[in-house]
Amino acid sequence: EIMQGAGETVLVIEDDPDVLTLTVQILEGLGYRVIAVVDAGAAHKVLAEGRTVDLVLSDVVLPGGVSGPEFAEEARATDPDLKVIFMSGYPAESARRNGLLGSEDVLLNKPFKRQQLAKALREALR
Repeated sequence: EIMQGAGETVLVIEDDPDVLTLTVQILEGLGYRVIAVVDAGAAHKVLAEGRTVDLVLSDVVLPGGVSGPEFAEEARATDPDLKVIFMSGYPAESARRNGLLGSEDVLLNKPFKRQQLAKALREALR
């Protein structure tokens, strides 16, 4: 059984247009509101506008010099409770070894299935 969202807002940060489109489709199909951006700069603007964001779903490696984890760290400076899930084409272990991810960070390996994404979101938003 796929766990549906309850209208929470997810900020997706992903620079690959195909992955972004697919991810947005899945999230909307699961009942989430989605704000989609391609880099950390645009994501910061969304937060600066004071828009409600329940969870950030970010690629680990982003264009523009700021990684997903770096963005999350900056965003948590103003909102310590911000929920974040990372996605990556690299295995979790190598991302952790490279110091990109903390041990508590949730990482979805791309390509992920709809069910994996749904479950990760529900667990993060509990």
